[in-house]
Amino acid sequence: MAIFINEVRLTNWFNFMGEPDESSGKNIIHFTSGLNIFVGDNNGGKSKLHNAFRYILSNKVLLKINNNKNIFETVGKEKEILNNQIFLKARHGDKLTFGVELYFTKERKSTQDKKQYCLRKFISGRKDVNNFVRLKEDVEKAYKLDKTTGSLIEEDNYGMISSILMTPNYMNFFLVEGEQMGLMTPLEGEQLQTTINLIDSSLKLYNNTFKDVKAVKSSVMRNSGSEKKRIASGNEADKQNADELSRIKESKLPTLVKKIELLQSKESDLKQTIVKYEDKAKESETLAKLKRKIDNFNYEINQADENWYRKKLNFTKNLVKDDFFIANINDDRFAINKLNDLVESTKDYITERKIELEPNTSEHELNMLQSLDKSQPNPNILRKMIAESVCYVCQTEIEKRSKSWIENKLIPFFENVNENDETLKQLEELKSFFSFLYSQNENKKLPKLGTINTIKEEITTAAFKKREVQEAKENFEETHEIHELSEADKVTIDTYITARDLLTENRQEFALTKQDLNKYKNREKELNDLLRNVTKNNPKLNKLYELDLLLEDLDSELAIEKKKIYSDFAKSLEEKATKRFNKFLKRNQTAKDQRVVVELIQNDVNFEFKIYVVDKMDIIQSQSGGAQDALEKLSVVFGLLDLSQTNAGYPFIADAPTSHLSDPQQESFYQQILNDQALNQTILMTMDLWSNSQNNLNELGEKVCQEIEKFPNSSLNILKAIGVNSGVEILKINS
Repeated sequence: MAIFINEVRLTNWFNFMGEPDESSGKNIIHFTSGLNIFVGDNNGGKSKLHNAFRYILSNKVLLKINNNKNIFETVGKEKEILNNQIFLKARHGDKLTFGVELYFTKERKSTQDKKQYCLRKFISGRKDVNNFVRLKEDVEKAYKLDKTTGSLIEEDNYGMISSILMTPNYMNFFLVEGEQMGLMTPLEGEQLQTTINLIDSSLKLYNNTFKDVKAVKSSVMRNSGSEKKRIASGNEADKQNADELSRIKESKLPTLVKKIELLQSKESDLKQTIVKYEDKAKESETLAKLKRKIDNFNYEINQADENWYRKKLNFTKNLVKDDFFIANINDDRFAINKLNDLVESTKDYITERKIELEPNTSEHELNMLQSLDKSQPNPNILRKMIAESVCYVCQTEIEKRSKSWIENKLIPFFENVNENDETLKQLEELKSFFSFLYSQNENKKLPKLGTINTIKEEITTAAFKKREVQEAKENFEETHEIHELSEADKVTIDTYITARDLLTENRQEFALTKQDLNKYKNREKELNDLLRNVTKNNPKLNKLYELDLLLEDLDSELAIEKKKIYSDFAKSLEEKATKRFNKFLKRNQTAKDQRVVVELIQNDVNFEFKIYVVDKMDIIQSQSGGAQDALEKLSVVFGLLDLSQTNAGYPFIADAPTSHLSDPQQESFYQQILNDQALNQTILMTMDLWSNSQNNLNELGEKVCQEIEKFPNSSLNILKAIGVNSGVEILKINS
């Protein structure tokens, strides 16, 4: 079987403004039966075309709202889908309609029998101020093309016809969006069973048989319990045991088994979440640690700065705490000695001035007065020396002539008899001031000098510490790539940590539930043994017991066979996916020895797959969100398609499937897709072959274009936006 999409017609669908027009070809897109590639710049309509297929098949669209890209129901999102220009031009109360019309063909290759169908889906509403009010006039109709008349005959069941185009369970394989690659591989949780049943029909049969055996076992259990109750009704103790056994079998055990299944499913989901977010969370955690390190540096710098400021403040306070002295800010005697020098110099100036005021003084007397002035002899002492006629210095008798000189020359010289001389007066005041400063600083220096020196050393140390931390921060920033944690980083860390914590709690609850299950199973065995003597001669119970044993054996055999089929399927998928992966990376020397691993994980009777890439040393390669991650998922999807080609035959429709790949990897992808045997019709929407700056195909696009020319059933198309939401021009480069 093969399904081919022939044509899509779009009405006011996102930026496809207006209605389809036969004469101009507006909003009508034709498809070939091979590879169809649609290229163009941003907002050219590629993703909108992809959304048209999703809407026809599921009534959902992929939208980016508040930076959140996800799949939404159309209800409540009508205004985001309706062409914005049409909405703005409409008046209040005007009726507005948008939707999709799709034509496809179903072909049976063995008989060459062809059937053609049409799917129409439209939404209508009215403009109410700035809102879209939906009307109850939605169109969802399916038609079959009459081969004789060529007219469309309406079919009753839209869902049945749309499932011919693509079965809902296959949508995750055949309708994919590259940036939402996680949606492409439904290989975990409840979706795994659906996936396996679709791909492997024999396993589907076993799963159905499992269900039948389980149903029969439940029936046998109920009948056995009822019969035991009937037989035991004559004895109160036996009756109580039979009632308890019935409760355990019909309520306790099924409840606990169901709880264990739910806990196992939850563990699987949590594991998937951890695997999905682990690498990114570790990157985010590393970034968070780096940020915390920077915060610590900033804190240390602030502390050092505050400490340095406190030391400076303390220094100032110590300078002026009592009185200010020059000695407070010096740790040597230079300034104090300088004051003493000023005192001595001023004395010399005073002496010189006094001599100037005594013009009759001889040179010998002048020298004596200058020498004596240095020692400041006291006039009163000089008078006592005259009175006693004795020199107090040398203890000799003073002669008459010497007495006269001391009394008439020396004493007046030191008693400032020339008090009216302004110059002499100023010199005396200066000498007194300098003498005072000298004496005060000399006295105050000793007790404060140690404290001041210590504080000055502390200021120097604080300043050095501040600079040291600042340099450490700068060096750290130079050697580490640090940026702000985004909200997405924070959500990733929180999601990962929460899943990890919940997994621990889930395992604890699982262990306790398992204990309870074993306890009730043991009690069930005890009660069966107690009641066996009462019921051993009952033919009906014996038959039920034998049937129960038979079903247990059958269940065990089916479980063994089921595991074998799951294991074989995992091995086949691993082989197919690895082959695809190696082809995608055939130009990558590092990846040539890597392989995809499909690990089978069993939880009681349930199974799931863990898929990852390993190198030749079997070391798991992790590159979350990168090209390898995208290729791993793409390889698994194509591996599933390889396994399912005898069952499927649907068109493969992908938007931006190579968005995470390098140029050589993209080239390998398009080379494969042109010759792919697993696919019938392929429809790709991509920017990777287009240059926005040149408004034309890029180098890779030119190569792909040349290759496509070799395939008559393939085409390369350009979707070109006309203004903003003003329409899309559809150009077919070749066909």
